[in-house]
Amino acid sequence: MNGAQAVGRGWNTMSTVGKPRMDPSAFSPHAADGPRPLVAIIADTAQAYDREIVAGAAQYGREAGDWELYFEEPAADRVPDYQAWNGSGVIVTAGNVAPAVAAGQAGLPVVIVGGTPCDVDALTGIPRITTDNLRIGSLGAEHLLDRSLTSFGYYGPPAAPATDWAELRGRAFRERIARAGRPCNVLEAKHSATDWAKLKAELMDWLMGLPRPLGVMACDDRHARHLLEACRSAGLRVPHDVAVIGVDDDELVCELSIPRLTSIAQSTRRIGYEAARLLDQLMRPERHGAAADFKPPIHTMIPPIRVVTRASTDTVAVEDELVSWAVAMIREQACQGLTAQRLAELAGVSRWMIERRFRALVGHSIHDDIARIRLGEAERLVRTTQLSMKEVAARSGFHSVSYLTTAFRRKLGTTPALLRHLERGRLAGGADDSAAGPRRPKRSAQSSPVLRFGELSVRRLADRQALGAAAAADIAACLRRILAGGRNPRVIFAAAPSQNEMLAGLVAAEGIEWSRITAFHMDEYIGLPEHSRQRFACFLDERLYRQVHPGTVHAIGELSDPEAECRRYAALLNKAPIDVVCLGIGENGHIAFNDPPLADFADPRTMRVVQLDEVSRRQQVHDGCFRQLSEVPRRALTLTIPALVSGHHLFCSVPGATKRAAVEQALYGPVDPTCPATILRTHADCTLYVDANSWPG
Repeated sequence: MNGAQAVGRGWNTMSTVGKPRMDPSAFSPHAADGPRPLVAIIADTAQAYDREIVAGAAQYGREAGDWELYFEEPAADRVPDYQAWNGSGVIVTAGNVAPAVAAGQAGLPVVIVGGTPCDVDALTGIPRITTDNLRIGSLGAEHLLDRSLTSFGYYGPPAAPATDWAELRGRAFRERIARAGRPCNVLEAKHSATDWAKLKAELMDWLMGLPRPLGVMACDDRHARHLLEACRSAGLRVPHDVAVIGVDDDELVCELSIPRLTSIAQSTRRIGYEAARLLDQLMRPERHGAAADFKPPIHTMIPPIRVVTRASTDTVAVEDELVSWAVAMIREQACQGLTAQRLAELAGVSRWMIERRFRALVGHSIHDDIARIRLGEAERLVRTTQLSMKEVAARSGFHSVSYLTTAFRRKLGTTPALLRHLERGRLAGGADDSAAGPRRPKRSAQSSPVLRFGELSVRRLADRQALGAAAAADIAACLRRILAGGRNPRVIFAAAPSQNEMLAGLVAAEGIEWSRITAFHMDEYIGLPEHSRQRFACFLDERLYRQVHPGTVHAIGELSDPEAECRRYAALLNKAPIDVVCLGIGENGHIAFNDPPLADFADPRTMRVVQLDEVSRRQQVHDGCFRQLSEVPRRALTLTIPALVSGHHLFCSVPGATKRAAVEQALYGPVDPTCPATILRTHADCTLYVDANSWPG
């Protein structure tokens, strides 16, 4: 029994997070660098919100590979003896400030989760990660405004320090409604749900006194249920008289409400994950490339995920019969190829007339409404079905998977494949049969030129020369198609010896208007001289750019301030979608420098500073880029995994026997950050090229 298990009555092991399920010689993310962190989470696991926080922290613990998590089961006994408890750090949910302060006074790293950012946090020096309550309020207002309602209301508890979060949501809701030029009434109830008869009467009086059709946002799902009950008692129809939206997306509450309750889903699990990641930085700054005196941000806000639309807001209120008919037609036929011009033809009026009246009453164009409906249907299909992305695109009215992916990236900040991956719960270790990897194909690689592993296509070639030629031919054909379609491709290139043959093939390819191509690279060392041949910008300049002369080359440049360079380069990448990504897989399963197990499949950033693990650094010696390990930099800038897989077309070249173990794990292992390349199996248009040496069959 270790020290943490031996002391501190009431503390029980929740989860001992095991090490990556891989051959340590091939995939170990780091050598043993001290005792395993013992992390306590003080939370009320009877609450759904707190359980999600714990799940997010546990997710990070699994990825870190060496955490032990503890939580205290008795709710009445919150504060352990921190001086005696042999722990490494503490995560505390909101409402438990005293235990947080006590842990900090005992010299333990602490992170508070949830609640409302306040001045006390700065005084105590304890960082807090919480939801973006202002964005929640705005999101609720935007959802109700989309229903073309005429009046609005917000219902929350009386103002008090403990309910600042509700006041913030209400303020943002009111401000967004005011910007739309609509009235908004606020109710801070005088009675609590413990005196339901009085609260219901108060709610009924308030609702009956407001103009209808009415849209009301409640501060959370519990208060939204109060509204639904009051509407039913008052004879008000939901959603036709009153549309109601809550917050938290508590599935039990929302699905059992009558009618089913629309709600805003918070990023609760991600909040827990980010809290754990920040705590790890505080406990072990050297593992994250941070200074020993690393000072964390005191306040970090995580935006909500989305509005989960259910029956309680399924309405659009307009008096204009033409516009009302148009709204109904859009909801019925948006995914069947309906256009604004076709809508006008069906109505027997001019496009200008219907567009003008629609925009005046609904607040946006017919095209925007059609696009919104299509995206909503595509999101539903991605989340709730196992249809291929091609079928999702077809059923939701998108011309191709590329158009679908672009729409997701612009509006939702992710890709369809990543959204499905997250929905399946793989990042939280959910039991998903497909997450364990596909079964090995019965046929050998020789019997089929293309094998399928999830969404991933795999081509096996005889040797690395044939591999490079095949990959280059496919990439060149893709670039020619994009150019022929009138667009100027934006391409990200990997810089590594594994790409040499592919790059040579691209140089020799004909019919590519390189002057119309914008080129990026995906990572760069920190600490090398500007013109060092080992720098990836120099590598690509020598092997590709000097020969083909792309119209624009964006190199990762000034590295005296790596974080500033991350922001600069990310801004360039985010100006428009990425068309093509040419990448490889590292010996430890990384893509770019997203090393396991700390790679983040849901990283909100485009680019980040990383600490390279030893396997990554040794690979640079194996590849002949450096003479010895001591010469290899320890830090680098890298595009994140979401940034890489946001590309429309991915081509992954992986030759050589040193990559065989990584390819095997990428194809057959569970899709999780212990082998980052497994994410390629979720991409709608990715081809992996292997040779006889790297093929694991």
